[in-house]
Amino acid sequence: EAFSVRELGETVSDPKKRAAHPALEAQFQSYGSARLTGQKEIRSYPIHTRASGSFQELLHEDETSFGQLSVCTIAPFDERGGHFHIHKEEWFCVLQGRMALDFFTKAGEYVTTQLLEAEHPRFVHVPPPYYHIVRNIGPEEVKFLIVANEVFDPENPDTSVLPFRL
Repeated sequence: EAFSVRELGETVSDPKKRAAHPALEAQFQSYGSARLTGQKEIRSYPIHTRASGSFQELLHEDETSFGQLSVCTIAPFDERGGHFHIHKEEWFCVLQGRMALDFFTKAGEYVTTQLLEAEHPRFVHVPPPYYHIVRNIGPEEVKFLIVANEVFDPENPDTSVLPFRL
């Protein structure tokens, strides 16, 4: 069956439309679950410490496709996110504080939570199409990096907000 790129994107992002195409739905489910279970796991690198400070590698070129680097903050005990991306991939790394990164299916089913903390910096992959919410779970502001595989396009934001409350 032939699809335009726009039709394919709309079909893949809509569970009802996807259900009409069993092979596409099976591929979508397989792709999504494989990607969340570590297929793109990013290595955790050692921290090298000496009297003057420390140094740690965080990300190598074979672990991500670079499009944009951002810094984000979250107030104490607050949250951000609550959306998913159709094709954008993100990688999060906490520089200050502690946060929980919650993943949900598009049907709103809880999948997993990753804990990220500044004391043990590492990147966690956030693949499409999972809803993700980041929560500051501590008394200080959280500051974290976001590496995305593409630059944000305000004309095509590639972001769908949660249609349900958690």
